[in-house]
Amino acid sequence: MRRLILILLAVAGAFAVSGAPAEAARAQAAPHDLTIVAPQALTLAAPPDESPLGTVTYGLQATLLQAEDNATAIPEGTKKPMSPGRGYRWIGLKVELTNTGSQDTAVPVPLMTGTDGQHYFGSDATMPGCHQLATFPPRMLAPGRTFIGCDTYALPDKVAPSLATVNMGFANPAATGFWQLSARPLAKLRFPVSYAALGDSYSSGEGAGDYDAKLAHCHRSANAWPRLVASDLPHLITMRYGALIACSGATSMAFDGDVEGQPDQVALLRDLSPAPGLLTITMGGNDIGFPNILQNCVLTLGGCIADGRLARAENDIEHEGRTLVADYRLLQAAGKGATILVVGYPRLFPQDQGDVVASCAAWLSDDVRASLNQLDADLNAVIHTAAVKAGLRFADVTGALNQHEGCTAHSWLYPIVRPFQQQSGHPTKPGQQAIAAIVRAYLQQF
Repeated sequence: MRRLILILLAVAGAFAVSGAPAEAARAQAAPHDLTIVAPQALTLAAPPDESPLGTVTYGLQATLLQAEDNATAIPEGTKKPMSPGRGYRWIGLKVELTNTGSQDTAVPVPLMTGTDGQHYFGSDATMPGCHQLATFPPRMLAPGRTFIGCDTYALPDKVAPSLATVNMGFANPAATGFWQLSARPLAKLRFPVSYAALGDSYSSGEGAGDYDAKLAHCHRSANAWPRLVASDLPHLITMRYGALIACSGATSMAFDGDVEGQPDQVALLRDLSPAPGLLTITMGGNDIGFPNILQNCVLTLGGCIADGRLARAENDIEHEGRTLVADYRLLQAAGKGATILVVGYPRLFPQDQGDVVASCAAWLSDDVRASLNQLDADLNAVIHTAAVKAGLRFADVTGALNQHEGCTAHSWLYPIVRPFQQQSGHPTKPGQQAIAAIVRAYLQQF
C-alpha cells in the first residue's frame, strides 16, 4: 500500500545576535512566538490515484498552532531539557495534522532549511507537554485521524526561521502548502483594496488568449490569473483595466528604467490612481532565459543537457537572488506602502515519465524532464528567499498544474511544439484558473 508523505520545510531569514556573546545572549533571551503569516490553516488535496485495486484519494488539513523562537527542547519521556550546542538555539513548531479524505496512511516527515542553504532535521526532542512530531520509524497517521505534535530544530544563532512548507505526495509531492513565519508582524492587508499586477508572461496571461489590443506583444489576457482573482473577489478587490501591468518577455530591467522596448512597469505603477494597496509580481524566468532554454530543449530534441544550457541556467539562478531583492525594493518604494505578494512559477512538466505523451517523447526524456523541473524548483527557491529577505509574502503555485502539466494527456499548458511559439509553455485558461485559485485562497486568509 502506498503511503502519503508530508514534508515540512522551512526557509530562514537573517537573525543577528549583537552585544553579549552568543551563549549569554541565548541565556538572557526569553522564548517568543513567531508571527504566523497567512495562511495558518492549509487544506491540501491530491488528484485521485488510479491503480489496479481502484481509486485512492488523498487529503490533508494542516494547521500551524505555534512557532516559537528560543524554544525549550525536551526528549520525549524525560524531563531534562536538551542543549542545542554552542552557537545554536531551538526553534519549535506545534502542528495539527488531520488526514482528511485519504484512503491510505499518512507519514509526517519534518525538515527545516535555513538561508545558509543547510537542511536541519528535527531533533530527538519536543516542546514541553507536546508529543514528538518526527519519530523513527515514522509516526503513522491513519485516515480520518488527527494528531497534534511538536518538533524542535537547532538553528545557528544568526539564522531565523521564516517558512514552513508542507508537501503531500508519494516519492514526489502531489500538493504543496506553506506557512510563512516572521520575527516581526507583516502589515495586514485591508479590504476592499485596489490591485495591480506586475511582472512577466506568467502574470500577463500568456497562453490564455483574448489579449488586449494595446501593446499586443505583452499578451495581457482577459483570462490572466490576476484578472480572475479580482473578478472572483469583487467585494474585496478592485482591478482597473490598466492595472494589469505585467508584460510577456519582461525582465528585471522593466523595473529600473532600462526596459529595451518593454513598458517601464514602475513608471506605470506610479501613474495609477488611486494608488493600489495590493501588488502581485512574478519575475525571474526571463532573467535566466527560461523561454530560450525550453526552446533549445525542443529544437535539439533534448540536447539542452549535453550543450550545457541547463547547467548555465542553474549558475544564473545562483546570482538571481540579489537582482530580485533589488526589484522588490524598487516596488516597495514605488508602491507607497502597498502590500506586495510575490508569486512563484508552476511546475511545467509531469513528475512521472510515464505521464509524458508520445508527441513529446522525442525531446522530453526522463533526464530532461527532471532537469527542467529541478530548474523550476531552484528558481522558485531563490525567488522565495529573496521575498523573505525583502520582508514580503510569497505564494507557492508549484502544484497548480498538477496532473495537467505540459506534455500530459490533459495538459493546461499551451502546446510546446516545433517551431516554438511565444505562447508555448504557458498556462491556458484552465491553468490560469488553477493559479488564481491558489492566490485567491491565500488572500482570503488575511
